[in-house]
Amino acid sequence: MTWPRRALPRWSTRPCAREVARLPVIPASVATKDARRATVARLAGRHWHAARYHGARSPWYALLTAAWALLGVVRIVGRLIHWWWVTEQHALRSKAVAAGDSQAWMRLHQEAKETRRVRGFVLLSILAAVVIVAAVAWKAAPRWAWFVLIPAGVVLLSRHGRPADRRIVKPAVV
Repeated sequence: MTWPRRALPRWSTRPCAREVARLPVIPASVATKDARRATVARLAGRHWHAARYHGARSPWYALLTAAWALLGVVRIVGRLIHWWWVTEQHALRSKAVAAGDSQAWMRLHQEAKETRRVRGFVLLSILAAVVIVAAVAWKAAPRWAWFVLIPAGVVLLSRHGRPADRRIVKPAVV
């Protein structure tokens, strides 16, 4: 069976979807002087509300930021201690003890001691470098630089300390 062929017009008289969905070139919110004033007033009111909202809560934000920064320091120090102490080898040493293989345990223990010594040297070197840089910055950097560096450090530490699903600053509008 063959389907009947219909002649389709070369140019359709029906408008395209693009022609129907065209938006105005100049949005209605800025088309007239009164609309511009209303738009600016609405935006200024929204931003004024957000400024008051966050301004009233800024002491709480500062407290949360300081708490998360302290937790960030604790987390960083904890991770460094775990890295230094070679905790990733604990399961292997436990398996060697459970299997009664004292040779393997002794080899792993010696390897862990050597790794701890090297990593401890690395951590002490980094600590010495940080102390030296801080002392030089204390003497050489202008005082205004500390008003930039300390808050930046606190913010970075609080970012590291807070959980990923908890925000310090909540949105002012729903």
